[in-house]
Amino acid sequence: MKKSYIVTLVAVSSLTVACNNGGSSLAQAQSGQQLLTTQAYIDSLKQVDLSNETDLNLARNNLIAYYGQVQVDKTTSSGGVVIDCVPFNQQPALINVDTATREHALMLSQQSVQNGQVCPSGNIGVVRVPVRVFTNKLHAGIFKHSVNNVLPYDDGGYMYYQSSNATLINQDNQGIFVAINAGSDMADIQNSSNNPQHYLQQEWWISGSGSNIASLETGIITSNYFSTDSSGNPIMTKSIFVFSTPNAYSDSTTAGNNANQYNLAGGFIQTNNLITFGAPIGNQQYVLSYLKKSDGYHLLVSPVTLNASGNYQMGATTDIGYWPIERYSGYGNSFPYPPNFTALTSGFEIDQQNTTAISSTPNDGTLIGYGTTNSNGAIGSFASVSGSTFGGIQMPFTANYTPSFNAAVFYDNQNNAYDINTLGLAGTFQ
Repeated sequence: MKKSYIVTLVAVSSLTVACNNGGSSLAQAQSGQQLLTTQAYIDSLKQVDLSNETDLNLARNNLIAYYGQVQVDKTTSSGGVVIDCVPFNQQPALINVDTATREHALMLSQQSVQNGQVCPSGNIGVVRVPVRVFTNKLHAGIFKHSVNNVLPYDDGGYMYYQSSNATLINQDNQGIFVAINAGSDMADIQNSSNNPQHYLQQEWWISGSGSNIASLETGIITSNYFSTDSSGNPIMTKSIFVFSTPNAYSDSTTAGNNANQYNLAGGFIQTNNLITFGAPIGNQQYVLSYLKKSDGYHLLVSPVTLNASGNYQMGATTDIGYWPIERYSGYGNSFPYPPNFTALTSGFEIDQQNTTAISSTPNDGTLIGYGTTNSNGAIGSFASVSGSTFGGIQMPFTANYTPSFNAAVFYDNQNNAYDINTLGLAGTFQ
């Protein structure tokens, strides 16, 4: 949720092809770029000058420490973005935890089908934060930051289009979902790939508000922060992401901004490797659901297909992993433990860094629907997607957006039919 206190920034990565054994040799990626070994990657991170950048230094040092412990079984790369396949128990959220936590996660993994898309069964794909994110001091590559209650924001143009009224739920017997079409085109918001930029299609599940907020978020990020072509120029890619803040996006805690990182670096425990967070996706559609269970907040993923009649069909659901409840402990009385996630919103965000004017025509992506599930994750209801329930809440200057709404039918994986409107990202922000 981008209110006055939130900036949404996320890491993206790529998949496939060149590989090495434990990062022990220098491989050549198909993109034409060199794939750094684990040790070369660590050495490159150590050489970056990050004076007066406390939070980036902390993130870098934690990254160096992680790669100093982990066994990399396989490395794949495309477009200069790297995914390391690591043993299940050595993913970031499990490598330094107690035995009981690790064994519980492993039990869940063994109960789940390991559909390896990028990494083999028994491995989890970990996206490397590119060295250039640190070199260029792109906080966007690592954190969400709280920001001043002033527009425009320091990092340039920002807009969003969001459900203006939250859907209220009871987290103990209801979950939430968003159904998203990633879109087939790679929209370049500024028609200049050298400007750091991203847009998101996502849901927000919120506990509290303002300086007491905690959130669960997921969706699709389209960004040029982390992918480059063979000449080193930034290119746009899209991927599924997860994020959760336990502390209102604040770095003023003992955990610092490491509590507010994306994907596996943020503490998400992945139990099925069907999806590699950050790996690029094409014109794909998903239902992404969050559901509270006894051990934490689980992410369920279902593919969606679109038939010739313009109707959507939801496929089988896979539990991908979870944010452990213990992650939210220790942040003081302002942040109840466990948090009580009660408000759901959904929509789009656009962020264009280092720009002073906003003029863009993204032509990519559709919000199919969002709403509640029951305690098993089955869809309970769709929230209305219409012009009366969506709107820009804090667009800077005189920005406006005219979206497209289209009628459709959505069939869940039990063949229940819902008459819905879809919300297309195609339109002009100006």
